Amino acid sequence: MLGPPKWRNLLAWLRLVHENSYNTVTFVELASPLENNHHSHTMTKKDREMTVVAGLFRMIHSMSLEPWHVIETTLAMLRYRLVEYDSAWDVE
Repeated sequence: MLGPPKWRNLLAWLRLVHENSYNTVTFVELASPLENNHHSHTMTKKDREMTVVAGLFRMIHSMSLEPWHVIETTLAMLRYRLVEYDSAWDVE
């Protein structure tokens, strides 16, 4: 079972990915649930939330040449998508 959402913890993991300090194959090779005849209306709220989190890991991997401050600014904008699924993502 996953622990409670913690934005600062997620940022720390994403930064490790950016710095190539963590093997991210599990996250960056994750296929979209929508690719296998899964549809968003059949996914649970938690599945949708975790799909967004996995998408953030893929985004970080693909933005590896960008400086961290640019990525962090982008992540701050996308954080509000996670807040729609669980308000705990809005707590520092």
